[in-house]
Amino acid sequence: MRKVMVSEEKWNNKTNRLERIDLYEAWFHQFGNDECGENVVTTIAIVERINNGQVEVVFPGNIRFVDEINRKCRALTEKQINDIVGAMPGGLSGFFTEWGCNQFARAIESAHGIGE
Repeated sequence: MRKVMVSEEKWNNKTNRLERIDLYEAWFHQFGNDECGENVVTTIAIVERINNGQVEVVFPGNIRFVDEINRKCRALTEKQINDIVGAMPGGLSGFFTEWGCNQFARAIESAHGIGE
């Protein structure tokens, strides 16, 4: 998970403009969609407050990522990708059977030194 700062915009009467105010740090879980009326869908961000574990839905414009992504990740070479595909159950021909997609994704993460 990545760390985000959740904020909101508030009107400042002294400057007569909207200002962004940081509210709390949270763990970002994922983006999603929220149906907020008939044929009306909006994008949301699902976050979990670090201080108390409360899960909330916020607008994506109200979060900013505050951690650094793993900068040591580099694109895999064609040979590395082919080696990973070849190591999947049944190779390329059996790739999409029995959770092959998930295994492939985990192998890519492992090649980048990330994941559980």
